[in-house]
Amino acid sequence: MVELDLEVKYTVMNISSTAMILGFSSTIEVKGQGVEMQGMSVVANLEGAQQGAATVNVATGWLISNESVQNMNGDIEAQGMKIPVEMRATYVSKGE
Repeated sequence: MVELDLEVKYTVMNISSTAMILGFSSTIEVKGQGVEMQGMSVVANLEGAQQGAATVNVATGWLISNESVQNMNGDIEAQGMKIPVEMRATYVSKGE
């Protein structure tokens, strides 16, 4: 398991009688986290950011939808080698 240091800032972007849109941005850091993969030690040193927006049902507090983009870069060390890593992920969730 890898632990993330994550700091998130939420902003109410819009609110109506039925839904609230929350914008969010975060910084992400993984420093020196080691895991074992297929019998070898792997250490991750990554940092990045995530931005997005979530729409929440005002009456229930349940998620209606969520969209975010995460960008991270750094390196992964394995068997004495440092491997540069650059990742971009897009997440889309819909509540029902």
